[in-house]
Amino acid sequence: MEVPHSREGAQSAAATMAAVLGGEEMFDPTRRGDVVQRIVVLERRLAVQAAVDADYTTVFNKKLGLDEQGHAPPGATFISRTMPAGVTVRHYDAREATVGVWRAGLLGLTGKGAAHPIPPATGWFTQTLTVRWIDDGWRLAEFTQHDGPEPAAGEYGEPPQL
Repeated sequence: MEVPHSREGAQSAAATMAAVLGGEEMFDPTRRGDVVQRIVVLERRLAVQAAVDADYTTVFNKKLGLDEQGHAPPGATFISRTMPAGVTVRHYDAREATVGVWRAGLLGLTGKGAAHPIPPATGWFTQTLTVRWIDDGWRLAEFTQHDGPEPAAGEYGEPPQL
């Protein structure tokens, strides 16, 4: 997907990157490395790779019922999705943008092959992504994440401050 070299392009790229960083391919070490190569600026790849490797460990995979390569057992389905719900550009210039992405995450392991199923559950997070325009596209330079804010069920109010 080609995004424009604009404020809106940076916003769109950050939302897409947030979704990718919460996806199933992050649980597979090889595919995770491919993601880093594809979306991260060259000079930050080693640091970002180390950070995501520290989060997505074989111990974490095992806790979720996955093998070391992030695969579900035969007959089971692993679900890890990230859905951006709100995006705010905190800083923008033609070279770099800082974008807050409020997102819902869905995680679970279901199916007859799951010895210990994990019913799909949601969690809410806010990521702050710094993206840089490199050659012909936006690339990730750094990101942080914290829990929340979680919306109150059935209530209307002010949107979260990203």
